[in-house]
Amino acid sequence: MKAVSIFLFSFFLLFANHLLKEESPYLQQHAKNPVDWYPWSKEAFLKAKKENKLIFLSIGYSTCHWCHVMEKESFEDLEVAKILNKNFVAIKVDREEFPQIDRYYQFVYQILNRRGGGWPLTIILTPEKEPLFAATYIPKKSKMGESGLIEILTQISNEWKSNPSRLKEFAHKVKLYADEIRYRSISSFEHQKLDENISKIYVKALKRDFDSQFGGWGKRIKFPQAQRILTLLDIYILTKNKEALNMATSTLKSMALSGIYDQVEGGFFRYSTDRKWEIPHFEKMLYTNAELIEAYSKAWMITKDPLFKVVVKDTILLLQKKYQDPSGLFYGASDADSLNPKKQKKEEGFYFTYSYDEVKKFLEKESIDKKVIENGLNHYGITPKGNFINFRSNPKIANTTGSFPIVKKALQEIRANRVYPFIDKKMQSSWNALLIHALFCAGKIDFSYQKIAKNTLDALLKNLYKNGQLYHQILPKKEPKIPATLEDYAFVIEALLDAYDAFFEEKYLKLAKTLQEKSKEEFFDKKEKLWIDSKTKLSNPLNIDDEAYKSPLATLIFNHLRIGIILEDPKYNKEAKEYISRFFESIKDYPTSSSSAIRTSLAYLYGFILIKSEEKKMKKFKKRVFEKPIYPYFEFKLSNDEYIQACKIDRCFLHEKDLGDFFQKLLKILKI
Repeated sequence: MKAVSIFLFSFFLLFANHLLKEESPYLQQHAKNPVDWYPWSKEAFLKAKKENKLIFLSIGYSTCHWCHVMEKESFEDLEVAKILNKNFVAIKVDREEFPQIDRYYQFVYQILNRRGGGWPLTIILTPEKEPLFAATYIPKKSKMGESGLIEILTQISNEWKSNPSRLKEFAHKVKLYADEIRYRSISSFEHQKLDENISKIYVKALKRDFDSQFGGWGKRIKFPQAQRILTLLDIYILTKNKEALNMATSTLKSMALSGIYDQVEGGFFRYSTDRKWEIPHFEKMLYTNAELIEAYSKAWMITKDPLFKVVVKDTILLLQKKYQDPSGLFYGASDADSLNPKKQKKEEGFYFTYSYDEVKKFLEKESIDKKVIENGLNHYGITPKGNFINFRSNPKIANTTGSFPIVKKALQEIRANRVYPFIDKKMQSSWNALLIHALFCAGKIDFSYQKIAKNTLDALLKNLYKNGQLYHQILPKKEPKIPATLEDYAFVIEALLDAYDAFFEEKYLKLAKTLQEKSKEEFFDKKEKLWIDSKTKLSNPLNIDDEAYKSPLATLIFNHLRIGIILEDPKYNKEAKEYISRFFESIKDYPTSSSSAIRTSLAYLYGFILIKSEEKKMKKFKKRVFEKPIYPYFEFKLSNDEYIQACKIDRCFLHEKDLGDFFQKLLKILKI
């Protein structure tokens, strides 16, 4: 027995690499690969220089399906490991841990391939860290005319041995071009006058690609595009543009009844692989759900559609049940793959999908009426043929007539005996702050959500804001180590301002102002007059585009407007205009890429309105504007005055003692 233990220990050591002591769940997934992985570190780069080896850089994240596929095919394979270990220094990076590294190399990929990248991201570098090759997922062996990893590694390593100067020269040119163009593309922007027609330009642009049958944008792979929806809702409130409202609400309704929304437990998957929103990629991301909670909350306030309220409630419950840490913070994501116990291996979507027979037999055991079973299965779109692999069905609402709580409960009970997908337990400042912001928005429907938001914000500050330093992330029972990026600052400041709006506690406003000023010190390059994403050697200039979620820079500028109106300090408004006007030409030229920047532009053009009054009148006013939104850009501030006032950044324009009179006059001024 002792000999067996020694053998197992020795076998484990044989395949333990330099990731073994890393905290990242993604790096831990690769810690026992036969590939001799290093984390992003001085040690790895010194080794590459000392041994004159190329660097094989692989960037991914723990809940990435194709990252798992490439690991299984190649990084667990001894043949691939032998080639990598002999000829390369292999480095693994968690893109969620170091988003600035990923952002830079995604840009390199785009230059080399003339299209957007993805994950896993595969980069080959010279020992001087200059890129010469970029790809995403690569199969182990060549197929369908595409080179496999073994072939690529062999060819490049042979070329490095025979003609290193050619590769060095090429990589150096790529590095110089990448560094030049990523700064030049932003620094070339000139200040433009903000155009009041931007909302019309935006709606017209979105109409071109709008799917009028199923909602959303695009014909194949579809992302929820929460920022587009939120911007359309703001435009409707401001202009009463019914096309904007229809695009937003029809998309929300389609998603809520489809397979991209988990009909059994709540919450949204990351994206749909088809036009109908029927078959998702089964990852659940905290940021996706946070932004959609906000979108459904705002849509409910406008339309009072009960479906939207149910989606908000069930999504929040799901996050609390599956993704909330005992500290009060929320985990980042869960995997698309889950264990199939019969095959003893993970399959994409197994936890979430059902075979027709298993559900039918389960319901029959419960002695449920056959007609109820038949109608219930039809209601959830569970059929003998299925709509997913292996004749399995991903539930959707195929028939909106009636409801079948018995069938839904059965689906939940079947799942209860399955293994939930892997959850990455990183708790990020930025993603938690996005959720806090969404919960404050949902709190306009139900005040209990504002209490959850406040508790989560307090947990974030306790765990990730220490000795005046904001941190990027934390893992359970660990201390934070990585300083915050601009993204963390932008979203945390937004959450602090929401907390002040909701509870009027000065500590939140004071800290928001402190962090806003610090963000300028840390991330604004005065020489280049650009914002950068992190205070590291590999920082990136930021543009105003939304990516997987809203633009951190657009959010930071939006925060500037909010702080300015609350403090009644025009300096912030002036600075916000300078920041946004520099990008305005790009916003007009590519409006569908810049939804959150368009919201920021609209907030500047229409102006924030500060409501000042004593607490009792303030509560009544808030109740009215939350029940029926009349303007999207209000801020609130308590005063001891018996009057209630409405002010813009340069003047107060309404001053009444009676709340009813104030409200009616405000409606007339706003022309609503």
